[in-house]
Amino acid sequence: MEDLLCKFIRKKLWSLLIILIMILAITVPGSLQIKAEENNNIVIDKAYITSYDTGVVDVVNLKDHSVQKGKIEVGKEPNSAAISPDGKAVYVTNRASNSVSIIDPVTDTVIKTLDVGDGPHGVAFSRDGSKAYVANRFSGTLSIISTSEHEVINTIDIPDAPTALVVAGDNLYVTRQYSEEISVVNMISDTVIDEIYVGVGAYGISVNPARTKLYVAMQHFSGSVSVIDLVSHSVSATIMVQSYPTATEVSPDGSKVYVVNS
Repeated sequence: MEDLLCKFIRKKLWSLLIILIMILAITVPGSLQIKAEENNNIVIDKAYITSYDTGVVDVVNLKDHSVQKGKIEVGKEPNSAAISPDGKAVYVTNRASNSVSIIDPVTDTVIKTLDVGDGPHGVAFSRDGSKAYVANRFSGTLSIISTSEHEVINTIDIPDAPTALVVAGDNLYVTRQYSEEISVVNMISDTVIDEIYVGVGAYGISVNPARTKLYVAMQHFSGSVSVIDLVSHSVSATIMVQSYPTATEVSPDGSKVYVVNS
């Protein structure tokens, strides 16, 4: 049942993600900026969109907005893609293959495939880019990967369907769809240091540019986005949206939050 729901969501999300990318590309003309360090912006002129049903990654040119469909073959049911802070690698989670494909963005080819936990979903990088984190929904774990060695170096337990990840400072925030809480992982010690109550259904998550607020898509019929204050680690506001929101994204200037509803 969950696989059928995911396929339905994927078909809707692909076109919506393309629109969102174009909006963000227009806001920051000609480039997508991935922050590597506090004062060092790495500019990537491409975006990578996973195609869940076909096992490929589509590449979007952010300069001319052209799309190369099916350019890169990866594993089965690719779910999420993230660019490393130094811009030298793209990590793609393959949900049905229980693996991560590592892509060289210069050649747009897979340079390595790593086995992780069951049902890998979200992926994110530590602030310094030395580690990548993968949320494994079905095994209830977080795989930690050394980006210099491209090897899994640790696994920690995150129960109740860990789904999406976002980084703020040295903390990693993990949504857990079947829990009432979001887990906070310190990426220096790689331990869970806190839990934030949001209620059941937390799915997609994003952070504002100032790293002061999180926006969590609560995937239920009534449809809402929980706003989390990163000082108090508590919900500061609830914004009603359409039914079953699955993803949020904050504009580069922090003035808008875009929400995808399935």
